Amino acid sequence: MIPKLTDFGLSRLFDQKQTIHTAINSGTLGYMPPEYLRGIITPMSDIFALGVTIMEVITGHREYPYDIRTSSTEFIEHELQKWRNVLQKQQGYTSLEIDCQQITRCIQIGLICVNPERTKRPTMKKIIDMLQGSKSMDWYISNELSSPNIQVEAP
Repeated sequence: MIPKLTDFGLSRLFDQKQTIHTAINSGTLGYMPPEYLRGIITPMSDIFALGVTIMEVITGHREYPYDIRTSSTEFIEHELQKWRNVLQKQQGYTSLEIDCQQITRCIQIGLICVNPERTKRPTMKKIIDMLQGSKSMDWYISNELSSPNIQVEAP
């Protein structure tokens, strides 16, 4: 089974290795990648939706980072500071730095996944490796997060 996050009904339209061009746009707009509006559906559409979901969980906001306003570094620092403030208020909390590293990694993965250029989004295998820490994110961070396309709207 290959789960699809773009739209629950849409996933039945295509095989894993296929790209579909469709004139019918349905689904939840915030989770659809830019190419979907042109009728292009690929497995990278699911990666985009995953990125939006990650960003929504981390930030608590439904908007996905797509507009150019703030650099990815500033966005990560802003969100990380919000998490630090909340975590530091918890009595007996001892794993702040470890948790902040994991939160940073999740934000970076989310930003990489919502790259407007579908060919620059990572595969699910690479995402799993990055989440498990077995895949270095250095290349993505230096090449993809520094790209002018991966910038976010200021909160």
